[in-house]
Amino acid sequence: MNEIVQFFKTFEAVFYIILGLAALVYLRKLILAFRDVQGTIFGMERDLAQGRLSGALSMLTLLGLMALGIFLTNTFIYPDLAGTQKLPTPTVALASTSMPSMAASKQITPEAGGLTPTPDPTATPAAVESQCLKDKFEWTDPTNGAQISGVVELIGTIQLTNFGFYKYEYTQPGLSSWTTIAAGNDPKKEGTLGFWDTTLLPAGDYLLRLVATDNQGAEMGICVIGVKIAPQ
Repeated sequence: MNEIVQFFKTFEAVFYIILGLAALVYLRKLILAFRDVQGTIFGMERDLAQGRLSGALSMLTLLGLMALGIFLTNTFIYPDLAGTQKLPTPTVALASTSMPSMAASKQITPEAGGLTPTPDPTATPAAVESQCLKDKFEWTDPTNGAQISGVVELIGTIQLTNFGFYKYEYTQPGLSSWTTIAAGNDPKKEGTLGFWDTTLLPAGDYLLRLVATDNQGAEMGICVIGVKIAPQ
């Protein structure tokens, strides 16, 4: 449901353009059919013209209802969903911990489902204390350090044993609470995890994390990257 509403919100302008063009086409058909009805004196031709008139009028009504449905969805339903998704969730203060550039990064060990710290000489400050695991549990797009704007499609991989559900959240460096964007329960292989509407956020540096939970509700791992929201 959330993905459908987000889809209508993301492509709202496109839907209105398509519906507007279709309305112009059927408005022209309506006018021509009306003229035929007025100018036809034979019964069969008049019936055919009347049928075209009714068909064009029905399509215009349908297009109007579709436009109204999109408007109501984006005006009333979307803000309610966005409000319920953006709930602060307490967690370990990632940004308040020490972040040397050569610090250790944790990885998931598939056999035991636990976390084992392993040295990562390429770790950046935004990714320290992250538990990303290549081809198992990671962000694909955006990548660490990426600059983003607008409505961003979030792509990643979640291929973990006993996986239950995931959620993705954001915060700003220096803050201890995270804002949940959305959640899901389907494993992914470089697939779409969801969307992040950054248009309501001020430009600047942010941390984006992916949290995986097993089918018993226990946290399996956290994959964190740093991104920069560009001015809108």
